Amino acid sequence: KTYGAPERDPRMRVVSAAYWAVVPELGKPIAGSDAKHVEFVPVSKIEAGHYELAFDHQLIVGDAIERARAKLEYSTVATRFCDPEFTLSDLRKVYETVWGTSIEPANFARKAQQCEGFLQPLDRTVAPSSGTGRPAQLFRAGVAEEIQPPFRRF
Repeated sequence: KTYGAPERDPRMRVVSAAYWAVVPELGKPIAGSDAKHVEFVPVSKIEAGHYELAFDHQLIVGDAIERARAKLEYSTVATRFCDPEFTLSDLRKVYETVWGTSIEPANFARKAQQCEGFLQPLDRTVAPSSGTGRPAQLFRAGVAEEIQPPFRRF
């Protein structure tokens, strides 16, 4: 999204284009020439106001967070947060983390498996992380780029 309100930076007129991306692993962030400090922080702490961001950066970050949350409703981007082989529990945790809510496991599993091309089941299972219970089936991302019907977070 592009931001260009005339008074967004009191020093001069500045137009910014903001991007968000899904990347597997991030190195340590390095401050640029105009930044005193940079760090990765949990989204929940930003939304709770625990960090004071410069200029209109709270708006920019808020827009990016909402865009990421909305994207999970209709696209398969959530699988990119998982390892190449993952369980439905691993995938559900991505949705719960990004949306900031709990999701009923059985309903999630049913919906995820009904979306054509979203997941490709593998002929392997893994032991449950708790050490008890049934082995969990492994999946990998399917060929679809969109989820039909979309997941709804509300």
